[in-house]
Amino acid sequence: ASDFGVVWNYDSVTNSYKRTNGGVPHIDKNTSQVLQAKNIVIMFAKESPANDGYEGGHILYKTIGTGDALVFQNGEVVKGTWQRDTEEDLIKFYDNNDKEISIVRGQVFIEVLPVGNKVNY
Repeated sequence: ASDFGVVWNYDSVTNSYKRTNGGVPHIDKNTSQVLQAKNIVIMFAKESPANDGYEGGHILYKTIGTGDALVFQNGEVVKGTWQRDTEEDLIKFYDNNDKEISIVRGQVFIEVLPVGNKVNY
């Protein structure tokens, strides 16, 4: 586990996922509550350096096109894909039968990871 390792723990009572970062609860500075969401989406995208002159460098992620995705909701995971045709389009998520995944009413948290990263669940 790294200092910035993220874990989402499912809470069946609230049907939501609570976020920890580096082994401690990730607190929302505005509400002083643990960050939580009803839907956690992991998008795998190609990354590249931004070359914007900042020390350490910023990273860009290609979010136009398609890629693999994991959608966590209701204590379960759906493996599928994401798709976005242009910068103006919404990103849509599909299961492995090419059916659009319905999002559970409530907050959605999207994590973008480089293609090839491993997610344990």
